[in-house]
Amino acid sequence: MRRMAGLAARMVLLGIAVILIGGCADPGASIGWQPVKTSAVGPHGGLLVNGRPVLPLMGFYQSPKSFDHAAAMGLNGYLMPGKTASREYLDALAARKLYGMVPFDAEVVGHEALVAWLQPHEPDALVDGKPRSTPDEVAAALEAIGKADPSRSVVLDLSPQFMLRAEFATDRTEQQKRDDYAAYARGGDILTYNVYPIWLHNRPERIDWVAEAADDLRTIVGPQKPFFAMIETGKGSKAVPVDQQRDVSIDEIRAEVWMALTHGATGIVYFTHQFVPAFSEFAPDAAKQAGIRAINAQIARQAPVLLSGPTERPVVVAFVGGLEASWTAREYGGRLYLFVLNADMSRRSGRVSIAAEGLRPGQSVEVIDEHRTITVERDGSFSDDFGPLGLHLYAMDVAADKP
Repeated sequence: MRRMAGLAARMVLLGIAVILIGGCADPGASIGWQPVKTSAVGPHGGLLVNGRPVLPLMGFYQSPKSFDHAAAMGLNGYLMPGKTASREYLDALAARKLYGMVPFDAEVVGHEALVAWLQPHEPDALVDGKPRSTPDEVAAALEAIGKADPSRSVVLDLSPQFMLRAEFATDRTEQQKRDDYAAYARGGDILTYNVYPIWLHNRPERIDWVAEAADDLRTIVGPQKPFFAMIETGKGSKAVPVDQQRDVSIDEIRAEVWMALTHGATGIVYFTHQFVPAFSEFAPDAAKQAGIRAINAQIARQAPVLLSGPTERPVVVAFVGGLEASWTAREYGGRLYLFVLNADMSRRSGRVSIAAEGLRPGQSVEVIDEHRTITVERDGSFSDDFGPLGLHLYAMDVAADKP
């Protein structure tokens, strides 16, 4: 601990940002498909399917004709809002070994592809100054679904109107948002949120809204309520003139996904719709599909770690020169994992210095999926370079004893 304290102090003197985090570890996880008998929320916010953690990597609002894109994108299911579910829809998912999150329908209770029920889409969204549904109505709906089918979790899909920054101001004051959304949270076992900085706002310099929304949601509803993040994948919003629309790059999609994950999301839902110049419910081309598949493959490999909960071990991450970053640390299977993203919105490159209790001078740190290692320095820290929106995943052995 003395070495850690000394290192942190030196970093502060150098003007480097220092953050400490804590938490606990958990057993393994799986994202492989299995016929669903039950679903529930796990101890760290992960979705449990038949008692086993699953990290959803899903598509949003897709008809069965789009299910064949699941393999190309590396998806394991679909989240489908609407009025009611249908057996045909869930059968089509099961035939492809995919999970479904759908509106309640008593006719499909117990279906093997049904992993969660959905509340009506964005009940909090204001229409003519009034929400589509009140918090009490949403809570009552959750209670009714739970009585009809206690074997499945219920997901509540929120609009981005809960965000506290001025750009997302509506008729609600900040205090009203805090009160309203704490009440809305009673209506779901799991929440989702969506904010599309490029698709809807044409603001590529504000893709960090994805992380900010996660933080706002946790601030409002508390750290114990799990949530999934919806991620934009392209252009085509009616809110942006066609000649001004900017596509979302794979690097930006990856950054948004990992900002969500490092800020607590336990599932990812991809928004693939294009409305102009012509409608398509699935707009990504082959190159973008391949890029998203690679993102999802990396997430899938790290799903057991991501769903294990933050480590209790003291960790220091220092962003040299004011570099903005988004990161999380996990301890799983006797190893410490750090997932670090360069989230600097000015797209600067930079260097990050990392230290953790239990690292030994001279030991090797694995840089996951990059076929390289880094040697720990004498003071128990190691450093690495990050390009714009760069992502590095680290794994290392650490001493068994913890403070």
